[in-house]
Amino acid sequence: MPVVKPPEGPFTAAIADRTLEVIRQFGRFRGGPDAAAASLCMAITTTPFEERETVFAALLTLCGVSTEQWTTPLSVPGGGVIASTPRDAMLMLIDRERTYLSNVPAHSAFARVVRALVRRGDLARLVVTPRDRLYSALVTAT
Repeated sequence: MPVVKPPEGPFTAAIADRTLEVIRQFGRFRGGPDAAAASLCMAITTTPFEERETVFAALLTLCGVSTEQWTTPLSVPGGGVIASTPRDAMLMLIDRERTYLSNVPAHSAFARVVRALVRRGDLARLVVTPRDRLYSALVTAT
């Protein structure tokens, strides 16, 4: 199995800006949790190739998923989402042929991690957090 070293903060201003844009897009989406997760997947996978893994890592950081937790499956109460690890999701993002632009299968590790973040309420919390506070958390993260 390949070794994945998660990108760690502090993140650059460009990565912080793109991550905040993804969160802003999520906040405008008014569908159910699965539709919101699909929209979030598309927002991340349509991020330029050289930035998207780092944007995903920044999003995980803001959601409270530390790099030490990347090998632990993210689960949600109530079921309906098969737990997957952030590490597997990152490997899928790195394999650009499997996540070409918005083509993300709903059963993939990446989609399952994003659905878990949505259903846990992490993204809803970020949407209502002031932008300057999120930006500061990203560019000063250690």
